[in-house]
Amino acid sequence: MDRIFRPVIRLMNRLRYKQKFALMAVLTTLMIGGLLTPITIWLVEERNVAYDAGKGLEISRDLSELIYYLQQERGFVQVNTTNDAGIEELFETQDTVRELLREIDEAHSDYISEFASIDMWLLIDEEVGNLTLMEGADLTQERESFERYTLLIEELIALTQLTIQSTLKSFEGDMDTGIVINDLIDGMLIRAEHVGQIRAYGSFLLGLDAIPEEDRLDMAVRIEEVSHYRYHMVFENTPEFTVFLDRNRPLQAYYERYEQERDRLQETAYALLAGDYDDREPIDFFWDTTPAVDSHFFVFDEAADYLIENIEGRQRTLVTSQNLIIGFVTGYVILLLYMFWGFFQSILNSVRTLRDGSRKVAWGDYDVSVELNTRDEMREVGDAFNHMVVEIDTVMKANESSMVRTKMHQEALLELSTSGFWVDGFLDEALDEITEKVTYATVVDRTSIWLDKKDGLLLSSVYDRESPVPAEDWLADKSRLVNMYRWAQNGLFFTMNDVREFRKDHPYIAAYFRSQGIRSALMTVLRSKGAVIGIMVLECRPKGRKWYKEEMAFAQSISQLISTALERHELRQKELEIRHMAYFDGLTGLPNRQHFQTLLREQIAFVDEVEMALAVLYVDLDLFKHVNDTWGHSAGDKLLTMVGERMANGVDHRVVISRFGGDEFTMMLSPVQDRKEASDVVEVLQDLFRKPFDLEGNEVYISCSIGISIYPNNGSTTEDLIKNADMAMYEAKSKGRNAYAFYTEKLYSNMLNRIEMEAELRRAIEQEDLTLYYQPQFDLDTGDLVGYEALVRWPHHRLGIISPGEFVPLAEETGLILPLGDQVIGIAARQQKQWHNEGYSIVPVSVNVSVKQLMHENIIHTLRRALENHELPARSIGIEVTESISAEHFFTIRETLDRIRALGITVSIDDFGTGHSSLGYLKNFPVDFLKIDRTFISGIGTSHEDEAIVRAVIAMAKGLRMQIVAEGVETAEHLDWLRQFSGLRVQGFYMGRPGDAEVSGKWLSKKADGA
Repeated sequence: MDRIFRPVIRLMNRLRYKQKFALMAVLTTLMIGGLLTPITIWLVEERNVAYDAGKGLEISRDLSELIYYLQQERGFVQVNTTNDAGIEELFETQDTVRELLREIDEAHSDYISEFASIDMWLLIDEEVGNLTLMEGADLTQERESFERYTLLIEELIALTQLTIQSTLKSFEGDMDTGIVINDLIDGMLIRAEHVGQIRAYGSFLLGLDAIPEEDRLDMAVRIEEVSHYRYHMVFENTPEFTVFLDRNRPLQAYYERYEQERDRLQETAYALLAGDYDDREPIDFFWDTTPAVDSHFFVFDEAADYLIENIEGRQRTLVTSQNLIIGFVTGYVILLLYMFWGFFQSILNSVRTLRDGSRKVAWGDYDVSVELNTRDEMREVGDAFNHMVVEIDTVMKANESSMVRTKMHQEALLELSTSGFWVDGFLDEALDEITEKVTYATVVDRTSIWLDKKDGLLLSSVYDRESPVPAEDWLADKSRLVNMYRWAQNGLFFTMNDVREFRKDHPYIAAYFRSQGIRSALMTVLRSKGAVIGIMVLECRPKGRKWYKEEMAFAQSISQLISTALERHELRQKELEIRHMAYFDGLTGLPNRQHFQTLLREQIAFVDEVEMALAVLYVDLDLFKHVNDTWGHSAGDKLLTMVGERMANGVDHRVVISRFGGDEFTMMLSPVQDRKEASDVVEVLQDLFRKPFDLEGNEVYISCSIGISIYPNNGSTTEDLIKNADMAMYEAKSKGRNAYAFYTEKLYSNMLNRIEMEAELRRAIEQEDLTLYYQPQFDLDTGDLVGYEALVRWPHHRLGIISPGEFVPLAEETGLILPLGDQVIGIAARQQKQWHNEGYSIVPVSVNVSVKQLMHENIIHTLRRALENHELPARSIGIEVTESISAEHFFTIRETLDRIRALGITVSIDDFGTGHSSLGYLKNFPVDFLKIDRTFISGIGTSHEDEAIVRAVIAMAKGLRMQIVAEGVETAEHLDWLRQFSGLRVQGFYMGRPGDAEVSGKWLSKKADGA
């Protein structure tokens, strides 16, 4: 249903009331017009029918009069066929006929054309002119003239009937009208013509000497037809016809006379046939029968008068009806418009009243009240408007109060937001300020903040109007706050309006409220990152306090502010931690490198102002690596911490100590007057290190090497001072550790030389300038050449041949040892391939491999690639590893050595006896040869201790199923002493000095010759 009316509703919604009522008035008028149009058309048609009936009746009466005079003219013509009697009347009748023709033609020709046939009328007019007898005309053709007159009259009767049919038949609305039209008008003309024919025909026969039998018979038939007129009538001799005549006496009188004259006519006509009229003239018969003819026309005229009266009455009735309808419709439309206008004005007045009231409300006048003097729905609208205004007034007043509260809240929030306490992360001060501001902004008696701690809720801040002295640090047991925590997890607010009701669910909290005299409260959850961190409570001592939504919003904002304060406090603490981490060492708590550099920079500016000096000490722990290797890194970290604490507690307060990194510390002594002050501090440090450190129940002794630089003599920047102190520390360490040294320009020169040598060594490796010297190894039992040790040499363009002892340590420090070691393996393999191509027998060539190389898996690929590229058997290459392998890297190196031996490459421990590895490590190492260090071989013959060590090593090696290589055999005495052991290999200057590939090739040649 709504969908049907939706378009018209949309239309009405777009129109103003004037347009709506105008549209409704137009539609109503159109509806009334639509209903009245058929009625009006019918009335007009009925009036036209009545008018046409009247006009047709008028034409019919004129035509009947013309028929009457033509019948007379015909009768006079028949009379005058035998004598001249009635000739004057004939002429008069003819004149009358011509005058009637002219009048009818002038008055009714158009209507005859419309209702009947104008052609028929013209023919009748012409025929009448032809029949008009002028004086002296020939009247001998009496029979022909009778027929012509009869035909002419019949045509006139047909024309009259056609007119009646076109006009009066449409008017026939009831029985009486039908009787009059059909019987008394239409039928009466036909009867009148029959009677008129008898009159004319009888007048003609009476003028004859004898009536022919044929004419007599024709006359008798005509007389009989008059007796049988009923077939020309519709209603005659019916009860209706009799009743009609009874109701119309004048017409009944004419009709009775007509019947009488008709009977008399028959008598006269029969008398004529019987010869009773032989003694009389034709004119006499004419006049004797004329009353019968006239009686027909009397009835016609009376019926016409009756019909005219009916037509006029009908016209009056139709006019009256039309006028009544027009009047009624006009009145109804006027009344409808009047009602519409009143309805419109009623609604418009109500709308105007509501509009005026709405404008007053829009201007802020909420005391307005509209009075609508109606009892319709607009009255309900007015009542609703008045109710709305009252509600708006209430809301506005509430909004004003709310705005006042909101303003107080915003001012409090603004003050709190700009407070330096919580912005800077000072939590306690921020919470105290919040509770005080909130108490006054929300007009409560007390505000408290409880923060979630491990054991429960801690009263962290409270402000009470009556007791402004803080009563904090109350702890609410968490186990007794289960319900409260459940509520806090599920909601934002919780109100208490009656402490007695609140006590049922939260007895523990209610006890606190009762102790403080609190009867109403608003509790707001504090959250941070989705977790409950506490609650804020707005407390009132009167009960039933109403909490407004803006107060809840303010409480929520404050809770967010508190959460922000807590987060800022936490962030500040983290920032302090980060700052501490950024400026202090995380292990020892001493200033770190960056902080020390900043302090040094600041102190340089200070000593510049006072024109004094300062000293920078660079301290490096000696052999600290062995502590890590022996007890692990955790023990090393603990030792570093103890070293830092001992130094910080043992030196002068002027000394700033920092951990610079690893096992290195830096110190700043400021101000100083001379180098002696720095030396005094160094001596104090050395005394501190003479005492042992308790490391997990072990007494550990450790020393330090110290380098010293003086500002401004040894540098103008922090970088220069630290760098130069570091340089001096290396100088001290080169003296044998546990020493100190001051920076000198010579140290700087040495450092430049070292840097230059590093660059040249890197370039020499890249350009493959290094070369190998090969020192032969012999079987002590047979004297055969059994191998070579490849010794790398650096042919320097300026310094000549540089031994590995001078550049290998540099390569170790700079990381160049890896590419250098790969290059040595490649050179040795290439030389082996060359010797093989020259036809020499393959003897193993051992290359020295550093621990750093063994820590990289790349050495496996280097060895495999060297063998594959030069198509060498695995036994052609061997590696030598120093004994000093740390426990930290033991398993990694052992795995690498296992993989190397899996390739078929031999492994030797070089310089055995000089390192610090244990026998436990040694027995688990995949080793083929032990090379006894030359320091023990050189003591043979002079040192029983060295000889005992050599014996022990040889015995141990045999026990471990390892072969022995004795290095440093320089004399025959060395060789002879070693011959007491079987299965030894020897290597040394006495047996053969290291030589280049060409010299070494000669040894291979001798071996081949000996073979």
